[in-house]
Order: sequence, then structure tokens, then C-alpha cells
Amino acid sequence: RRHISVSLQAMLSTLLASALAAAPEKVLLTMRTSLAKDDLAAAISAGKTALQSCSADKASEAPLHRVLNASVHGLERKQQLLSATPKPMPKLEKALKSAGKKLKAVKDEFDGEELLSKDDKATIAKAEAAERAARLAIDEAKVVERVKAGRGMSALPFSSLLASLRAGPHAGRLTVLSEAPLVVTVDDFLGAAGKEALADLPAVLDSLAHEEEGSPQLCLGDAPDKAVTKKVEEAIKEAKKAASKGKAHCNATAALVSIAANYSEAGGGGPPGSAPDSGCGPLTPALDAALTQRDAAWMIIGANKATDLLDAAISGVVGFTAQDAEAAFAQVEERMVERDDPATVEVPPEWDEEEDGEWEPSKLPGESYEAALAKVVQLSAADASPPGLGLAYAYSSSPEILRYRAATGGGRKLALECDDFASESPVSAVLGAHLYATTVPKGKGGEDTFPALGVSVRPEAGRLLLFEVAMPDGGCDPASAAASAPLKPGGADKLLLSKRFYSAPAFDRGANNAETPQQPPRKVLCDAENGCQRREPAGRPQQGAAVQAAHSYKAPPQ
Repeated sequence: RRHISVSLQAMLSTLLASALAAAPEKVLLTMRTSLAKDDLAAAISAGKTALQSCSADKASEAPLHRVLNASVHGLERKQQLLSATPKPMPKLEKALKSAGKKLKAVKDEFDGEELLSKDDKATIAKAEAAERAARLAIDEAKVVERVKAGRGMSALPFSSLLASLRAGPHAGRLTVLSEAPLVVTVDDFLGAAGKEALADLPAVLDSLAHEEEGSPQLCLGDAPDKAVTKKVEEAIKEAKKAASKGKAHCNATAALVSIAANYSEAGGGGPPGSAPDSGCGPLTPALDAALTQRDAAWMIIGANKATDLLDAAISGVVGFTAQDAEAAFAQVEERMVERDDPATVEVPPEWDEEEDGEWEPSKLPGESYEAALAKVVQLSAADASPPGLGLAYAYSSSPEILRYRAATGGGRKLALECDDFASESPVSAVLGAHLYATTVPKGKGGEDTFPALGVSVRPEAGRLLLFEVAMPDGGCDPASAAASAPLKPGGADKLLLSKRFYSAPAFDRGANNAETPQQPPRKVLCDAENGCQRREPAGRPQQGAAVQAAHSYKAPPQ
């Protein structure tokens, strides 16, 4: 029997290896199928077998290798946590209280002493370590509890997304490409105002590149990608050669010396007086044109009406608002102009038109865009059904404008939109959304692909792509790994508005989406995994009234 079992296992391994050779990403769907059956061990085994058959050193296999490696390690962590048996929480809390008292006593004992002996310092360090260990034990116990319970996805406002999409009430043409995980497109759902906002996106992104002071940086990192460094050296060489012959060239590029001189930690490229970033240096116009494959910028609520309207339109399709987004923003525009005060529209009983003249209601002054938007957000009550713009903000990321450049073959290698396979963290991504602002013709690349599912979506202006990235228990779905096919030079750029929806309102936009007053400098960051991406500072509102109104719906980050 053991011989038969071993032979069967060998046969299954051979079959899996053959399948991987034909379509290597399909193993991610195999892993998902095992997870759906609560067979965690089988999912891990399939991932490990696939890892052995692909190489991280081969450029064509490296992206899948990274996805498989992350999936296997994440699932092994889940397996470890599911098998853990922490001490009861009352005992852990008692231990923390005791450790805290001991630490306080030790510190009180040495309070006021200017010079501490080596033994005294060791005593304090030991008490601090014990208190820290007690806190970590409680944190680990909470993680184990959360992993074993799952995320409770059925309680999310968009938990029955497919059913709600099929039922309406939002207009649009629905195409279901995959049900597990869910991948759908919705076409023709934007009205006139939404289409106008979509057409404004290129100008919005370009304005961000020009409104910030200071020169952008090119960051190659401590271990630059060889293909990128080759392009930089070639650009410098060509500019110097053109300059020597009196031909048209980029002066800033011709003034550069070399990778080592301009893009090392010693060279730096930050503003005068600032500490140089490791591997960063000047980003000249010629280098930007030769290297940058993707432009990206977060948009903070209240910064731009076009992105705010489109953000609300996406959230409406997902299920956060019963009211049409364009109708909501029509209310915003109404508040921005002088209008009759509703409280004074009716003629008072004591008013005599013959003696007092025709009654004229009092006027309310027009509000700023941010103030008007804040009022509309506040009117969307948290307990409404469906919830409104406030909870849409709480459960999602900021919208991000992305532009893939055709001239440099812009694309994105296979990657996961989620990273928590065990439901270990308090909040994780569960749904992705891409609203395309440009159409990329057939044969010109730019398709968003889900290789494990055999799904490919061509960008078409006004098309919304929605895709689940989490399993029903809230853990990351390996089959949701996606890529963006490289654009072919000479074709159209691919422009879209992207955002993610999360499992809880504790998602921190400040830490993850640059929703802060202080912004990092503009830079193009290049690495082997993502190519070269130019990140602009986030689009920021002038006052912040809308941010404050929306943020009141957020749970504090945990």
C-alpha cells in the first residue's frame, strides 16, 4: 500500500509538473481550489512543487517565483498560527500587569540617580524586556484568535458584490469574467459629468508634475538593475557625443558623469542641504523620457472635483451609495453658488405684501468646493442602507491616477494586490478597481491579465474592472495575481484611476496613500521587480474640510 501511495504521489507530481510547463500560473488556481476546500496542506504542497520548477534567476519566471514564494510563506504562517495554542487571555493580561508593576518599581528605585552601574542598567533592561515580551504575547494571542475566526467578510458593505451588480440599481453593462475569484467589467455606467471628469484625468496628472518646486530625483537603489543602468549610461554617452558635435541634446544629461558618480550614496540627488537618498541622483528630461514606464499620484479627497466624482462613481458601483454619484456632485455644485435659504422660502404669516412689498427669502452665500463636498459627505449617514460616501471613504484607499507610457513599453509584472494570507493583520485589501480613462487599441498591449484564471481585459475608456483579491475567509487569494501587459511603442498611453477596498475601516490612508500635509519629493524609482515608476506628490486640498468630514467615519488604525 505504501508503494502504491508513493507511486500515486509521484504520478500526481508528474502531472502537476506537466501542467505547469504548459501554463505555469495555473498552479495559483490549484492552490486556491485547495484553500476553498480547507486543505491548507495541499495548497502549500502545490506551491512548493511549483517553486521547484521555476527559477528566480530567469527574467521570464522571476515574477511567478515571487508570487509563489509570497503565497507559500504566507500560507505556512497561517498553518503555524492555526496550530498555535496561546495561554488564556486573562493569564496573559495578568502577566502584563505584573511585568508593568515590576518595571515601574525598578525605574522608581533608580529614579534620580545620575550615574547607573552596569548591573543597574542590566536590571532595568531585563524588566523592560519582560514587559515587552508580555505585550507581544498578548498581541500574538490576538492574532491567533483573529486567524482562527477569519475576517467575517459577510458583514462588509460590499460582501454580495456580484448579486448586487446583477440586481442593479446602477446603470451599466455587466460582464462576468470569473466568479471565483470574482472578476467583472462594467461598461457604460458613467453619465455626461462622469465622462467629462474622465477626460480631465490627463490634465490633472500633468498639473501635479508642474505645481511642485524642486527637481525630481532618479533613484536606482543600492543594487541597480543592470538593464536600467545600461540605459542611463547610454543616455549620458549619447548626450555627450551630441554635445561634442554641436547637435541637439539634453544639456542636463550631458553634464552627468556616470552611474557611480551621480547615483551612488555619496553622489545623491536631493535638495541642497538635505541628506542624499541612497542610489538617487538627478532626473533629467532625457532620462525621464528614456526610463519612466509608469506615472503615479494619489489624490486626496477635496483636491480635485474630477477625481472625487469618479471615486464616488466607483464606490457607487461597488455598493456604497444608492444615490447616483453625479447627482451627489450636482448637490455640491448647488452649494457653491448663492441660493435661497430653505428656512426662509415660505412667506411669514405676518407679512403683508401690500404694505411690505414682495417677500424675498434670505440668501445663503456660495461655499467653497471643499466645504460643499464636506457637507454632502456629512449628509451620508453611517447607518444608512446602503451606506454613503463617508463609509466608502472609510473602507477604501485614496484614488490613484496611473499612466503607463507606450514610448517605454509601460506595463506591470505579475504581482499580488494583497499580502496577508493568514488574516493576520487587522485590515487587508479585498477588492481592486480600475477605471480606464483611455482606450488601448487591440494589438497594442496594455491588457490587465489574470493568468491563473485565463482572463484578459483590454483598457477601454469608461470601462470599470473590479476584481476580488481575498478568499471568503479574508485571506489573500493566490489566483488573483495580475499583470499589465507591456504597451507597444507607437500606441496610446494607458491611463486609469485605481483604488482598493478593504476589510475594515481601520485602513490608514495617511501611512499608505500619502494623505498628509508633508509630501515626499518627486522621484522616479527603478527596480528589477517594477521597472521605473515616477511618483508625484499627492494631489492635496487647500483647506482639508472634506478630509475631516470623511475621516470622521474612519476607525483608528490598529
